[in-house]
Amino acid sequence: HGRTLNRFQHLIIVAPAHFYGLLETHLSGSIKYLIKNVIQKDYTGVIERDLQRLIFPRRVASTKTMEKSR
Repeated sequence: HGRTLNRFQHLIIVAPAHFYGLLETHLSGSIKYLIKNVIQKDYTGVIERDLQRLIFPRRVASTKTMEKSR
């Protein structure tokens, strides 16, 4: 529903490999087109503050570099 309302332009899917395999069979072509990255990992046991570092390691590193330069 969010895609039809233009609420996002890209998707990043994070799911265990077996679940992503099941999910992928139900994704439409227009949704698959929006997928920017697929991370096939099980992060269900990871605490929230660590998720950003695991999913976006370069973004977190560049933010820390910018903070140091201030």
